[in-house]
Amino acid sequence: MPNNETIHWKETTPESDTTDNQTTNEQAANKQSVMNRQLGSKALSSAGFETRNKEVVDSSYDKARKRGEKLPGKNNERRNYAYLSRLENLIDKYGNDIEKRLWQASENKLVIKPEDIQESYWQTQEQILRDNGQGRTLNKHEKSILTEDIQKQQIESLKSWSNYLGDERSPYPLWFKIYAWDGMSKMGVFDKEKGYFKKRDNHTVAPYPKLNPAVLAKTYNVVADFYGFEEEGKARYEEDETRNEVLKGLAKSGNFNKLYSKILLNEKAIPKTPERTEDVHGEWLEYLPGEEEKLASAAEGTPWCVADPGTGRNYLEYGSYAGNDYDEYDDDYEYADSHNSNQAKFILFHLYDPEKNTLSETACASIRLNPDGNVAEISGLNEGQALEDFLVPIVEEKVKSLPDGEKFLEAFKDKQELIRLDRKMQNDEDLTKEELEFIYEINRPIKTLDTYNETDPRIDELKEKYSIDYALDAGVDADMLASRFNSDGIIKKLDTLISHGADIDIDNLVSNLEPYMIIDNLDALINHGANIDGTVSHLRYDDIVDNLDTLINHGANIDDVVSRFRYNDIANNLDTLISHGINIDNIVSHLNSSDIVKNLDALINHGANINNIVSNLDSYDITDNLDTLISHGANIDNIVLRLHSNYIVKNLDALIEHGANINNIISRLEPDQIDDNLYILIEHGANINDIVSRLGSHYVAKNLNILINHGANINIDDLASHLSYRDIVNNLDSLRRHGYNINIDDLASRLSYRDIVNNLDSLRRHGYTG
Repeated sequence: MPNNETIHWKETTPESDTTDNQTTNEQAANKQSVMNRQLGSKALSSAGFETRNKEVVDSSYDKARKRGEKLPGKNNERRNYAYLSRLENLIDKYGNDIEKRLWQASENKLVIKPEDIQESYWQTQEQILRDNGQGRTLNKHEKSILTEDIQKQQIESLKSWSNYLGDERSPYPLWFKIYAWDGMSKMGVFDKEKGYFKKRDNHTVAPYPKLNPAVLAKTYNVVADFYGFEEEGKARYEEDETRNEVLKGLAKSGNFNKLYSKILLNEKAIPKTPERTEDVHGEWLEYLPGEEEKLASAAEGTPWCVADPGTGRNYLEYGSYAGNDYDEYDDDYEYADSHNSNQAKFILFHLYDPEKNTLSETACASIRLNPDGNVAEISGLNEGQALEDFLVPIVEEKVKSLPDGEKFLEAFKDKQELIRLDRKMQNDEDLTKEELEFIYEINRPIKTLDTYNETDPRIDELKEKYSIDYALDAGVDADMLASRFNSDGIIKKLDTLISHGADIDIDNLVSNLEPYMIIDNLDALINHGANIDGTVSHLRYDDIVDNLDTLINHGANIDDVVSRFRYNDIANNLDTLISHGINIDNIVSHLNSSDIVKNLDALINHGANINNIVSNLDSYDITDNLDTLISHGANIDNIVLRLHSNYIVKNLDALIEHGANINNIISRLEPDQIDDNLYILIEHGANINDIVSRLGSHYVAKNLNILINHGANINIDDLASHLSYRDIVNNLDSLRRHGYNINIDDLASRLSYRDIVNNLDSLRRHGYTG
């Protein structure tokens, strides 16, 4: 309910003590933080959190152990402790913005996916149609609409939790937020017979339970008390406060659903406010520090978190929900060193009960004052802790009389105006141009008076009734109206806004739209001048593939479109692309080898350059389709240049048979491959000196007789100078035969014993005496 403010402590000690005090405060805060995580890790373990969230918890635990962090607790408590530490450090480093993003991400994960809606649900909907005389099945479009409605309701119910827990004023430590969210995420429809919410799974279509802040506050109080948590050495309960043993048992079980449900059922009925301000009779009562129990009793049955005495105590003592690790500092005021200077209080309005002839026990409106005595927050009983309409004038009058109340007057004025316009809407009355400018916030934003509603719910209701079309027809300036919408809002009314003279930068609009919004509104965007190629650049790959015809029909550069495709989608849409006149060779260059082969006939038939095709095939696919490629005019020497040497060797006869230049083949082979195929190459007219130039000295020596016999011009001494002694002795006969002169004993002296033994006969033939 109230704002979460932090506190300035008034300096009463000498300057020299400041550093020591800061150190002491930091140590106390660190100690309190450790204790808090220990409590949280126990609560999460009792609820089995680490089992349902094994991957992220184990990751945090493993990282903490690698860093050598001390992890207190037993078994799973240590894992949850590591997880809490990781999240707290992240939020400490990046602040409330990152926490809000984390809650948003958690929210998105819980919304049902279309594929998880079971067939039984659709069968039930179809049975409803039959019961109403419509014996038919739901079509795809109808199922899509129903799915969107299911998701919308789930999102709205989840936001009641994520907005509250992610708000920097949220009055709970991180561990309890996680504990509550984890528990809520498993709760389905309330079962009145059992007294708690049914268990939900991935197939549950029902919304999540709407948050009741007062019930959540009491749930926190019970869980924290069960685990013995204390604030600054002070227990959450005073000695005379009693504990509910049933609730204590539910806290021990770790079953958030049953604990939350039990407290919810115990709530008092909220008193009904009269429907006219003049019929409202009651009295303002004040609740001061030390009167937390009285305050909690007055808030019983309301959505206010001060229904928990521990929460109320923090507000009255510190001016904000300080919780378990409150900050000493606040930018707005100092917390006095004397308790007597604390002017924090709650002023609650109690209705007069004519049946009992007394004031009702439960209040219906609240004004909170901070320790300076200034108005800090105003709360009521409606959604988002908004004031009931007929209480607004009464609360406004009271606020005017209180310090700093004037800062709320414009919000009261806006609330009264929305109430007035709402009544006109209920009576189906027309609104003036000025009234429409107000609800569309043309001149300034509407200030909200509600504690947890970022905007008054009436605003959207009024906009739905008095649409953009209505406002424009009434004379509201189109440009000013457009300026109040984001890109998604503008695109929905693009034709209307432009027809009324709005100057909208279409290409800038496109750049700020999600891809699916661009596709859904493609015709309108193009008709109003969007650059089609620029539009394509903002689309996702799948959007381009699924809307290929539409994009091309709107003039998209087909070659640019293809550049965004994957191989298989080019092949799957080949006929469409060709029919729209794409450069066929551009297609070939964007296909992989296997897809070219699969579509080889179609590509060739549509005029693809055969040599370009060869240039984009791998060796296997070239050789596997060699006859086809050659029959369509592929240059055989170009084919040789594209083949890996292994494939040239495997297909040597076929390549030569199709007229490949033998010397071109030699230039692509490795020395060992030339050696293995020497006779074939020479047989087919290979230039003998080209062969020699491609062979290393080792293979030249090995084939010396053949090469020289076929006319190779080889300098024997030069060749020998490039040979190892082992190569010389292995080829000694042929080398000596062709004029190589060497001292045999000197050669032998340079050989290993094994080489001498292996070539002993040859050495002795040439004069070796060893």
